[in-house]
Amino acid sequence: AGRVLLVMHSSAADTLLPMLAVAIPQELDARYVLKEELRWDPCLDIVGSRLPNAFIRRGAGESEIRRISALGRGLGQGTFVVLYPEGTRFTPEKKEKLARRFKEKGMDRLAALAGSLQHCLPPRTAGALELLAEAGAEEAVFMAHRGFEGVTSMTDLFNGALLGREIRMHFWVAGVPKDPGARKEWLFDRWLNLDKWLGSQAASSIGES
Repeated sequence: AGRVLLVMHSSAADTLLPMLAVAIPQELDARYVLKEELRWDPCLDIVGSRLPNAFIRRGAGESEIRRISALGRGLGQGTFVVLYPEGTRFTPEKKEKLARRFKEKGMDRLAALAGSLQHCLPPRTAGALELLAEAGAEEAVFMAHRGFEGVTSMTDLFNGALLGREIRMHFWVAGVPKDPGARKEWLFDRWLNLDKWLGSQAASSIGES
């Protein structure tokens, strides 16, 4: 079964973590789902476009979902796919905006989820679930992290914004339900667990200060 890594998104710099923490130590090849805007960086455009990655135009609909799911085809033991289901970085304002939008559309389950999350945005389910199905994934790996908050651009990274910071990472594996109809709720529940871990790390950091 194909390997899929679902990662929370808090910074422009956290796209480096799957490479540093997973791909390089385990000698694996990573396929990334990235936003189209990152192609403005010449290095990402040239190198990223030559590898089996997908640069996605957010909000473009079914065609982009198909491009995401296509990365799940032909995954061997030495390859995995990295996806950031939130689609954008967390801020309290973005979270409240999403909760209101879901409520206005009658999407009460998503509105309640967005309202309950304190440290991350609710996952966008369509691309993630199609990717898992295409990869034939029986389980997914989730990745949460703390320490990148406030690093909103690569310029921040190059200017030393992470110097002296402690970066904490947490990985866990969850079996994917065999029933496709149960997978959306399953993904929501996994994201609630992710949010709880982030809250525990924030609390411990306060206790240490």
